[in-house]
Amino acid sequence: MFIGYLKDKTELYFFQRKGTTYVLEKREGQQSNLYKAMPVEEHAEALSVVQEWYDTAAAKAEKNKKAK
Repeated sequence: MFIGYLKDKTELYFFQRKGTTYVLEKREGQQSNLYKAMPVEEHAEALSVVQEWYDTAAAKAEKNKKAK
């Protein structure tokens, strides 16, 4: 799922595979970086909130894709 450009023209793509979240960071004219989300125990409460946000955003993106 593409999130958008930041001020420095960075593109962020979020995706999940087998329950793991990854972020692909692309900067114009530079190499791309792939990050794997590594949950920290003290932030475990936030995981369900982030998962809900991701599921909602992914569903909206898929709906918009089908509407085109």
